[in-house]
Formats: sequence, C-alpha cells, structure tokens
Amino acid sequence: MVAKEAETILPDGREYTMRRSLLTLHRWIALIATPLFLLITLTGVILAFRPILADLGSSASVYSVPTEQVAALVERLPGNAIRDIQTLDENSVRVSGVGDYALDSGALIGDGSDPLQSFFGTVQNLHKSLLLRADWLTQTLTYLMLGVILAGVFLGLPRIRNTLIGWHQMLAWGLLPLLILIPFTAVLMTLHIGAPELPIKPGGGRVDMQQALARVSEYPGGEHLVAIRGFKGGSMLVTLAEGRLVVTADAITPLSDEPYWPKELHEGTWAGAWSGSLNAIGGLVLVGLTLTGALSWIRRTRGNQLQLREREATTLVAFASQTGRALALAQDTRQLLQQAGEKVDLMPLGNLGAADLAAYRQILLLVSTTGEGDTPDSLRGWADTLRGEDMSEVRFSLLALGDRGYSHFCGGGHQVRDILLECGALELTEPVEADGDPAEYWQQWLSTLSPVIGLSLVVIPDGGGCEACTATLIERSRLEQGNDGGESYAIRLSVPEHLSFSPGDLLSVKLAEGGERLYSIGSSSQVTPGEIQLTVGLLRYVDDQGQEQLGRGSSEVCLNWQPGSEHAVSIRHHPGFNPPEDESTPVVLVATGCGIAPFLGFIEQRAAAGPNRGPIWLVFGNRYREQDYFYRDYLQRQVEAGVIQQIDTLFSRDGERQRYVTERLVERGEQLLEWLFQGGRLYACGRASTLGYSFDQALRRILSDAGLSPEQVASTLDEWSRNGVVKRDFFG
Repeated sequence: MVAKEAETILPDGREYTMRRSLLTLHRWIALIATPLFLLITLTGVILAFRPILADLGSSASVYSVPTEQVAALVERLPGNAIRDIQTLDENSVRVSGVGDYALDSGALIGDGSDPLQSFFGTVQNLHKSLLLRADWLTQTLTYLMLGVILAGVFLGLPRIRNTLIGWHQMLAWGLLPLLILIPFTAVLMTLHIGAPELPIKPGGGRVDMQQALARVSEYPGGEHLVAIRGFKGGSMLVTLAEGRLVVTADAITPLSDEPYWPKELHEGTWAGAWSGSLNAIGGLVLVGLTLTGALSWIRRTRGNQLQLREREATTLVAFASQTGRALALAQDTRQLLQQAGEKVDLMPLGNLGAADLAAYRQILLLVSTTGEGDTPDSLRGWADTLRGEDMSEVRFSLLALGDRGYSHFCGGGHQVRDILLECGALELTEPVEADGDPAEYWQQWLSTLSPVIGLSLVVIPDGGGCEACTATLIERSRLEQGNDGGESYAIRLSVPEHLSFSPGDLLSVKLAEGGERLYSIGSSSQVTPGEIQLTVGLLRYVDDQGQEQLGRGSSEVCLNWQPGSEHAVSIRHHPGFNPPEDESTPVVLVATGCGIAPFLGFIEQRAAAGPNRGPIWLVFGNRYREQDYFYRDYLQRQVEAGVIQQIDTLFSRDGERQRYVTERLVERGEQLLEWLFQGGRLYACGRASTLGYSFDQALRRILSDAGLSPEQVASTLDEWSRNGVVKRDFFG
C-alpha cells in the first residue's frame, strides 16, 4: 500500500510557535473580556433596532418649521436648559429637557418625553461609555475585539463538526465579513477616519442657541429649520430642509452631503430596516461566538480532570491513573470515607502543588505505574514542581499499583513516594504494593489505614471498577502470513450485549495460577454490541535456565482457548485511552505490532460516525511488510472509504530508508504539529521497550525542530500529557 501523502502547511517551526502563542492570546483575551464584550455587543444589537423601528413607523416624514418662530420660542425659554430642538410636525417642536411646544401659540403641549428614544439614549451611553464616561475603555475593548477576530482568521480554516467549538468556528468563518465590519468601523470612528471635517477650532468661542438661530434665519436657505443641537465645544449643528450647517462664534459653514460611511455602516443606518437587521444579526453572532468560546473553555477545563470537593474537608484522596484503575479505586475510597462520616476531597495528584497538599490533615494516594516503571502521563513534570519545597506538614499513605511481570514493580508509586519524602513529608503507614488485580491489596491498605486515621472502613465488594462476565471464543486467526518469527492472533469474543465498552478499554483475563493479564479492546459496543475484538501476540522468551517459555496469559488465549469455549473475564474501563467523545476530532494513531489492537476500534467507530467524522492518520510499523502487515486488506478498504485519510507504514527489516515509526513522525513533524494545533489528538500504542522509549524522544525532536527551547519542549510535552492531547498505552 502506498502511503497517502498529506499537505504540509507550516513553512517552519517559528510559524508554529507564533500560531500557538496566537491561539493562547485569542483565548485569554476573549475570556478575560467576555463580560464587557457581551455588554458592548448586546447593546449594539439593541441599537441596531433603531433604524428598523424608524423604517417601520413610516411616519418618518421630515418636517421643517420657520426658523424665526423657533428663535422667538427660545427667547422665551431659559437658554441654559436647551441642548437641542427637533421638529415634530409643521407647527410644533420638541425642546430637549423642557417640553413640546406649539409654535403658533407658544403653548406647552407635552412634557417632551419619548420613552423609546430615552431608552435608546441610555443604551447608547452604555454602549459607548458604560454609563461611566469610560470612552477610553470601550475604545480599547473595540481594538481587542477586532484583534481577537483577526487572530481567529490567522488560526486557520475551520473543520466541519457538530460540536460547540465546531459551530463557533463555522459561524465565525461563515459571517466573517460582517463580524469584522462591526468592530472595524468602530475603530475607524474612534480614529475619525472618514468623518467629515467640522470647522470647529478648539477655544474658538461659544455661541448659544438663540444667537445661532438668529444668524441662521438670515443665512441663505436658513428660513426653515428641521433640527438644531449643540456640540460640547460651544458650536451648533443645524439641520435645514436642505443641507446642514455648523455655526461657530465667528462663522457659518455648510457641511458636505457626503455620507459618513464608517458611522452609517457601524450603526446600520445606510439602508434603513434592512441594514439595521444585518447589524443585529452580526451582533447576535458576536454574542454567540463570545458565549460558545467561553463555554468551550469551561468545558475543556472542567473535563481535563475530575475534582470532587467538600467544604471543610480535611482528608484528600489523590490519584494518578493511567488505565482508570487507580481512579476507580480512588472513587471507592472516597465513598468509604464518606460513609464513615469523613469530609473528603477527591482530586488528581498532578493538579496539586505543595501548598495544596499541606492544606489537608491526611492524604491517601493511589498511584498507577505505566511502561517499565514510569509515572502516569498526568504526573509528567509534577515532581519538578515540588523539589525544594518544605512539606514537613504533609502526612500521606500510598497504595501503589503495578504488575510484577514488568521491570521496576510499582515504579510510578515509588517515584511519588520518593519525592514526597525528599521534601520532608511523613508517612501514615507503610506503602502497599498491588500486584495485578488490586482489590485484595486495596482492602489490605484500608485495613491498615483504619486504626491510624480512626475510622472503620467497610470494604465495598469489587473495588476495582470492573464488569465481570463470561466470554465465548468465536474465532481466532493467525495474523502473520509466514511461519518465521513471532505469532500474533486476531481474536473475536462474544460477551453479553448489555455490556458497555469502548475501543481502548481493557479485557482482564484471570490466570489459573493467579494474577491477570490485560488486553486492549479493539471494538465498540455502540457499533458491534456483544462482540469484542482483540489482537494478541504470543510471548516467547528464554528463562534463566536457557529454556524457551511461553507467556502465561498469551499462551492461554492464543493456544489453549478453543472456539465455543467460555471463559471468565472482566472489562476494565480505560477512559485515558478511549477515542475522543467528539467524533469530528482529528486523531493520529501510532502503532507498532500488536499495538494496533485498540485502533481497530477507533477506525470502526469513525466508520460508523457518518460524514461529519474527523480524519484519521495511521502510522503503523512492524518487521516485514509481506509477513507482518496486520489487517492490510481491512485498512486498505478504510482508506478507500475515506475513513482513514492518511496511512504511513514502516517495516524495520525490509531494508527501507526509514525503519521505525518514530523516524516517520520526525520527518512529518510539521504536519503532526498542524494536526495537534487544529485540535487533534495523538495516540501511541506498542511495547514499552521499543516505542515507549523512542516515542517521547521523537516528540522532543519535533518540537525542538519547530524552534522551541528545551524548557518550552518540556513544558509543552507536560501540558499535552496533562490535557490529553497526547495519550500513551505501552505494554511490556
């Protein structure tokens, strides 16, 4: 199969760094300014209805009255109370702040109030100055809003997906000209670009309304008045039946009839109701973008880690989980403590610093191990944040989860314990190490804890969070095409249809001699209910006596199980390695050998998702193309169906230029960063002794080639691991 090449978009690493910084600014400026952005845009939407209502109430006739009559009326009124005058009909005017007057009799005929215009006036003051005369603040917010929109443009084209952020991007791009128009015209107005030049000189003297009316009445064409209002500087703007004038202390200057386009476009007055409606729509979309952006950030932040808090809690249950086992036990531990009357918080250990831990009287830690003795991804970089801290007030007890079949048994838990002791923390009890199924060890740990913390902890049965069931072998087939080298098998099992499982969950197989083995599930109960797909490699090794031995779990599943035979198993949910809930999220799947096991389910689930599914990029490696290209025909069909957008294959013993998947990742580093930058997720599955060691080295090389410093590379990898951008499932 020929790998389908993908377009490389980033020209160099500096652009990636710039765009990553741009995304951070785009998010944080929008988030910080969200309340004020909403206030400005909502008031703008309301103001957009002013030309709509003016058009609909088509008594929008413009009346003019004799200027001399208005001047005579003003002479009888207190001049300092008059700011502007507007004609109502052929014989009456409204004097702002005073009342409505009949010109022929000079009689007061109304209180001069106009609730609608008063409402619009208040909204306009809120829109322009927040009712605080804070014009500088609204102008600054206008610049920031325009910057946020333009930053979104530079972040790239949207991906069509039925999610909150998907709609956010599609709305922004679909109405981009209108969205830019609103803040852009506001910026032009603040800079007075396109505004008519008024013949007003600072400090040029003041003219009151009575003087202005007397002079206008003698001006050619000034016999009939439509409106007059004062400027702050002491000059007057006069609207006549034909044209407008500016009256200053020493001159009368006609104004050009050319429209002030930035103002008319911003206010939606250039085409009456139609343009007002357009601006209202644009304002509502801006409101929607502000809300969806904020809500998406809140969801993402809350969804990154589980945190359950109680008021005045003095006990903390903290977990670091890779497969979900430590999380399940931590939840059960919290439930036990609550049943005993204790107020307790449940939090991920990777979110906590020294000061956070010191706030609790006692801390119960449940820590998993991944690979050949590493801490879970959520703890990457965590220990470095504690070094040098004084944690002498911290008291903790540790349950470390592991498997003696791997090197550095419970290494993740021991690393956590070591850094805490190094910083001066004290242990409540000796650490308990769980080998394989942790239920029995968990109960032992709780029994040890009970007298120390003064609580009776009644154990909940089946604390490991598994769903036990009976599995029937339907089919088992050899994957290799030849007889040389290893043996790997595709295995199909039947389980009760009510069971729920996702690709990446784990099937626990109990061994006759004790212990268990975990195998990645490569199918989804949503697509094929009641059927589990496994890919299992038969383990062969030479013992200390030089005798070849078979792996206990793999030989049982690959050789001893017979079609139709039933076996006691359990499903262990592994949320840290399930496909993204949003099926439009781009995913990069990196697998070596039997590491392709969970990804068959990823592909199956995407194939059933329909046209809105996100793209898949599969990078698969093994030994020989002709012999070890697992599921070749199936993968080819998914490429042809458009489910897999891109596939790269590498075979280490075929003598090709590139032998390993990590070499291909480095070669396509810019493309990988582009996928991740656009919201994609990177999954890697394979042996810890091979892919486990080289995978992170490849990511470091890619980020370094992109122009990041060593410190930035380390922080980026830590951030990706904590936020679930990069997920690893390495086995021994």
